[in-house]
Amino acid sequence: MNKEFVEEFSFLLESNSDGVEVSYNAAGVLSHLASDGPEAWNLISPSRESVLRRMREAIARWPVNCNRNINYRSLKPIIKLLSCWSSPECQLWAAWAIANLSQYDPEKYCRLVREGGRGGRAQHPRNMLPG
Repeated sequence: MNKEFVEEFSFLLESNSDGVEVSYNAAGVLSHLASDGPEAWNLISPSRESVLRRMREAIARWPVNCNRNINYRSLKPIIKLLSCWSSPECQLWAAWAIANLSQYDPEKYCRLVREGGRGGRAQHPRNMLPG
């Protein structure tokens, strides 16, 4: 994990460039880094807690019904974050992404969600609970 890389993406969470795109993509990268859990976060600064707090604040600013210019062929990496119990902020980002995409192109993205991201069946949320 690179300090400068994480600092830059954390800074980009505040961006209003291109609507929510820059902030959204920064949060996506940080979500995947944070999803490895607290033990994998090997930086003292920025702290994992401060990055996750900034992610929560950024996501809270995004209107879920905004139109975005994006085209996912698979939602598997996003859906996988929904079961990231060590980092609710990662789940929040994934849930926001799926909600937004489902409004943007319901035919395509609702089908992908039903298929578990790409092909196959989605795991029922009850089966994703820890323990």
